[in-house]
Amino acid sequence: MNDAPTSPHLFAPKLKAEVYIGVAENDGSYPPAMAERLQRSLTEAGVRYTTQTYPAAHGWMMPDFPVYDHAAAERGWGEMLALFSRTLHGGR
Repeated sequence: MNDAPTSPHLFAPKLKAEVYIGVAENDGSYPPAMAERLQRSLTEAGVRYTTQTYPAAHGWMMPDFPVYDHAAAERGWGEMLALFSRTLHGGR
C-alpha cells in the first residue's frame, strides 16, 4: 500500500460491505506496516472488518500451491463462508 490512487487503503471510505482479511504469518507481500495502514483506514472509515493471521505462508489457501495448508485453509474458507452467509443471505 502506498499513496498511488489505486492503493486499497484509499478505497476504505467507499466500502459499505463487511470485510474479512485472512493473512499468512509468512507473507512478504503483506508486511505489518501495510496491514496496520489498511486496518487503520478501515477503522477510520467505520468499515466492519475482521482480520486473522494464520501460521502459514503466502498461498496457503490454494490447493495447487506448494505451501497449501489444509487445516488453515479449512478455517479460512470457513470464515469467508460465514461472512457470505451473514452478509449475502440476510443473516439466514
